[in-house]
Amino acid sequence: MRRPYRLTAPMQCNAVIVAFGILTSAAPAGASNVIVPLDISNQIVTWVGEGANASGDRQISATLGACSAAGGGNSTCNITGNFAFGGGGNYDFQVTGPSPFQGTETSPGSNFFNLNFSNTTYEFTLNFNNGLPPKTYEDINGPGAPPHQFSNFTYSFVSPDTTCTGVGSCDGTLVGDTPGSTLSGPVTFTLTVPSVPVPAPKVAINPTGAADQYSYQYNDLTGAGDVFIPIIDPSALVVSSLPSNVAIITDLATIEADWPGAGNFIPANEPVFDLPAELLEVPENGAFSLDFSFLDTEVAPRSGTVFGGG
Repeated sequence: MRRPYRLTAPMQCNAVIVAFGILTSAAPAGASNVIVPLDISNQIVTWVGEGANASGDRQISATLGACSAAGGGNSTCNITGNFAFGGGGNYDFQVTGPSPFQGTETSPGSNFFNLNFSNTTYEFTLNFNNGLPPKTYEDINGPGAPPHQFSNFTYSFVSPDTTCTGVGSCDGTLVGDTPGSTLSGPVTFTLTVPSVPVPAPKVAINPTGAADQYSYQYNDLTGAGDVFIPIIDPSALVVSSLPSNVAIITDLATIEADWPGAGNFIPANEPVFDLPAELLEVPENGAFSLDFSFLDTEVAPRSGTVFGGG
């Protein structure tokens, strides 16, 4: 079961403590910037305070998950966890380079840190529960490196499980300002990639004279929930063409509660679907597949991904 998920800024500890991956070459050409939320890691990330630089920006060194020697003075570090979008699955973040990695605060007191991944290889692998093949996104930083397969990532500490030593409160700025102090705990990720191979319904659009017939086929339902279809222009919807068991949701508060839903996402290049004017709610009624159609009179209909939910 799937609903779109729109990412919001995470708030952890007493302030936001977020690390960004620094890329030293251009992002993929034509990237659509899909933002992928990844859930709490199984391993911990540890920061050690290094003190402020001459500009007053705090500095840290970061050990990312479980690390082992990789030769040449480098280490390979792994962080794993689960995700909910696209039917769910698990991820594996692997980075090979000069661990621990150095980080510098983006501006004094911001609690946001840039990590330096020069001469480093790092990749995210997404393993899907629904039978889709795994998808790996790899970035290599260094002379002659190929184009990056994702444009950036961030990770944020999860406050209930974060611990600190050597400081009065668990705050990234305080840790960075205090040499030898530590901040450690599991993290969540957001990953920005050109595309994600999540399953989607089959959609067919057939002209029928004054209106187009939109036909949807879903084949991966649980049977226990509902399918939500966004309507961008309600005036174009031919209400009489809807099956009798379909509900039209027009209340803004209800739409915001159902769309987008936790665990999924809307591509960043499709903002028209962020808050549709109406939702069609189609009950699964125990079915694992669903065929559904309706008529739309809009001359130039909008197209885009439609997500199920329940």
